[in-house]
Amino acid sequence: MLAAFYNRLGGLSFHLDLYIATRDGQMDELLLENEGVQPYWPEPFRTLLVFGGQEALAYRYATVPNMADAQGFQPVVEVDPYEDIYALPIASNVDRFFDAYTRYLEFIYETPEIRDDPDARPTFPRGVPEIIAADRTLVGMLAEGRFDPLMFQPEIQTEETLEYLRGWVAKLRAASQKAGE
Repeated sequence: MLAAFYNRLGGLSFHLDLYIATRDGQMDELLLENEGVQPYWPEPFRTLLVFGGQEALAYRYATVPNMADAQGFQPVVEVDPYEDIYALPIASNVDRFFDAYTRYLEFIYETPEIRDDPDARPTFPRGVPEIIAADRTLVGMLAEGRFDPLMFQPEIQTEETLEYLRGWVAKLRAASQKAGE
């Protein structure tokens, strides 16, 4: 999916801070992005393929190659390398990532009090668990514990971070259940 995106667009930058690394005949930001972070990240984060992030921040969006499904689709995580590094699962594949971000932008546009006040906008993905939870495959993967080895690294994460990650999983599961009612 990411290869198809690059064949069509080469890169992308949104008004609300999202960027997708450029990859074309003149520039391979995707390669530079990965070379710039992977050597500094501990295992298992070095195995992730970074393809974008948030402008002016260290948050990165990455696929998880070792979790590819039978069709080769890889889930997407947001890597937070601040203080104690962790990965926040946000999509079951790249297409679902773009779908969630599009729904986030639509939510902002359709809500005047948020659209007109940048300080009132929720952050993506953390502020919109109900949008992320619409990806039932992702929620299923979380329930099965498939992300646990990537998310929970008690030897390098504080108890506060581990609790935050457990809370994220609980929020997604609750939002998914509520949507299914």
